[in-house]
Amino acid sequence: MPGVIGGAVIGTTALAGLVGMRILSRYAYLRCYANPDRSESLSKEEKEKQKEMVSKIWKSVDNGMYDEKAEEWWNVSSPFSSGLHAMTRMRAPYFLKHATKALNWTDAQKKAEQLNIVDVGCGGGILAEALVRSALREHQYKNIQLQGIDLAKGAIRVAQEHSEKFKEEIPQGCQVRFDYKVEDACSLADSIPESSVDIVVAADVLEHVLDAEAVVQNVSRVLKPGGVFVFDTINRTFSSYVTSIFLAQELPFGLSLLPSHTHEWGMFMKPEELQSLCKASGMEVFAMNGFRPQLDAALVKGVINRSLFHKANFVLNDDLSSQYIGCAQKTNKRVD
Repeated sequence: MPGVIGGAVIGTTALAGLVGMRILSRYAYLRCYANPDRSESLSKEEKEKQKEMVSKIWKSVDNGMYDEKAEEWWNVSSPFSSGLHAMTRMRAPYFLKHATKALNWTDAQKKAEQLNIVDVGCGGGILAEALVRSALREHQYKNIQLQGIDLAKGAIRVAQEHSEKFKEEIPQGCQVRFDYKVEDACSLADSIPESSVDIVVAADVLEHVLDAEAVVQNVSRVLKPGGVFVFDTINRTFSSYVTSIFLAQELPFGLSLLPSHTHEWGMFMKPEELQSLCKASGMEVFAMNGFRPQLDAALVKGVINRSLFHKANFVLNDDLSSQYIGCAQKTNKRVD
């Protein structure tokens, strides 16, 4: 028996060593060859080289699945959307709490004026509906228009269809209008008038777009002065490689939570890079937090049985090394 136990320990240790070597070697490769420099201090020529690198990495991201799996957006038991439903319970209150405080509308304004929200990369409308629900119930806005844009035609169709069911939730005396359309986040200002929007949302979007700088610039253009940009994305660190790439996408035997190429590490954005883009576009970041799934029984059950992952609880923290969430306000102080 001691020999069997000893062999098991040696085997487990060897396996852990191989996994560790795999993680370190892959991460070292990515740092050298897929780690774009997005700093503002680069020359024009250097920026073009970095954009070429981003373009090559971006081609590996599987953005097509958001269209292919259109019918699964509102299936909370689907491995494709269960995590989105779980994160939405944390995202929507966070976004509305900070945006409402920054907008600082009076009760009279909430009754008389229309709150205009644009959800960039809205998918099937999961977060969009949660945002409107929070605005109505928790913050007492009475007139809301939500415009959702996404390149996935199937997702937009599903969002439109599901928004019809939402009408049953609208309290008496309130007005809600959903308007979903197929549009590119990189040319947002071409379809939405400048300085017309109160809140722009980009959740789980910036790490999927070809030109994050263009998206942030367009967000600023459509926001009213004092309007709020709310976002969440993933940092480009060793920690994010382990959690958001290796564990989430690259585990063998179907153990990963997400399909391969859902994300590419080189597309992740450091908080300081995003802050710099916001500042250059006339927006100032005023809130930023990390977040992660809470280590509890719901998470364990969700990992073992993916159909239960929507019950996992995501919690805020001060660790920005992997997933992070935040808000910026348009100040009109552009950096040219």
